[in-house]
Amino acid sequence: MTNANLRLSPILAIVFLLILFSACTKKPVTSIAPSEFTKEQRLELGELIRSAIALDQDNFTILPKAPPYDTSVYFLLQNLYNQATNAMRVDNYSPSANRWNYEREWPVTVLVSDERNAFVLPGGFLYITTGLLQTMSEEYEAYYILSFEANLMNEGTLLNRLISEINTNALVDIINGNPSPGGQQGQSMAQILSTLTFDSDEVWENDIITAASICNTSKWDRKGLLPLLVDIDNNFEWFTYRPSYSNRDQFISTMGVESSGDCGSLQTNYQSGGYQRYVLDRL
Repeated sequence: MTNANLRLSPILAIVFLLILFSACTKKPVTSIAPSEFTKEQRLELGELIRSAIALDQDNFTILPKAPPYDTSVYFLLQNLYNQATNAMRVDNYSPSANRWNYEREWPVTVLVSDERNAFVLPGGFLYITTGLLQTMSEEYEAYYILSFEANLMNEGTLLNRLISEINTNALVDIINGNPSPGGQQGQSMAQILSTLTFDSDEVWENDIITAASICNTSKWDRKGLLPLLVDIDNNFEWFTYRPSYSNRDQFISTMGVESSGDCGSLQTNYQSGGYQRYVLDRL
């Protein structure tokens, strides 16, 4: 992901996408509600965008999942993400006909970029830049980012934001139209997802959900965002697309968490070498 191209305006990308659809679709389509999107459809949309990202080397440069990164950076991040999303992937509280497939791992992909950003695709595909990874210093910081993004997707906030920015019909057309993975539809959606902006109320609600999920899934300190908030005004793209609210640091520090688990105080795993060894020393 190059620095020059990542900042493509999401509005321009959306306008381009809608022009494309209006040119190709002549007859009206009946609207559907967001709740009618199945998890299988969300996964299909995510897989399409993931394929477009893999082919779009002008805008996205992927850190190879090969030595030395496969046993270091990817090893640590994927294990953290698996832990953070395990209960989501089990999906016990959803109807049996509309659940995530627990056997399918939600993969982490590292993008080579100085920008500090992370985003998730429908279906749980997580992308994080080397710039953001180098900004962090401990596992509990990464665990917060990974959990936050996973909850945006799993709770439906991501889908609702996509629908509000585009519309349900456009998303259904992408899912059902079988566009080429490297075509304009997939590439435009990739740019939209990487710069999709949420409002501060959505961020506030997701902070609450994220803190509870961290407590329920781990012994990590749930306040992993605090070290990053210190740098919020210093060209931090993730905070541009997930804008903070007033006194966010104080809220995260003091909010009560309804959780069946214990909130831990673990910030790094020194027994395994920790974040420094697996990530910072490799990037």
